[in-house]
Order: sequence, then C-alpha cells, then structure tokens
Amino acid sequence: MAGRNVKLSTYNCRGIGNGSKRRAVLKWLKHFHKGITLIQETHSVEKYESDWEKEWKGNIYFNHGTSKSCGVATLIPSGLELEVNNIISIQ
Repeated sequence: MAGRNVKLSTYNCRGIGNGSKRRAVLKWLKHFHKGITLIQETHSVEKYESDWEKEWKGNIYFNHGTSKSCGVATLIPSGLELEVNNIISIQ
C-alpha cells in the first residue's frame, strides 16, 4: 500500500448489535465513508456476524462483547485492496 492514501475513521456507536440502528449505521458508512472504519461499543455477538457481513458487503473483523456492552469491529469496504496478515482477538 506504499504511496496510497487510505482513509481511517473510528466511531463509538453505543450499541448497534442487532437491528435497525446497525443497518442505518452501515448504510451511512457505505455511502459517506470509503475507507477503513473502526467501531467501538458494537454490543455485537457472534450469533449475528452473518447479518453484519450481508449488510456491509466487505470484510469485517470482530472482537465481540455482549448484547449489552463492549465489542469492536473493523470494517474493510469491498474494493479496497488490503492484505490482512494477522488477527489477534482478545477475549
């Protein structure tokens, strides 16, 4: 990725685990943000990973919390050429 600019942003979403808030946030990010997004306080759980992935249509890397607290996600938009060499998940 030498010589390329990549936009990076981070958001504290205060819970978008499952439902309409998650769909709205992901739709907004796809439309307005064309880079890598780091989301804090997702309140995500493994059960809903496939829903996130269908709605995002890019790569997502999770470190889940509970449906009431914690959780982070890294969203990589489709079309961004990026090689992930290592993933460390802390539980």
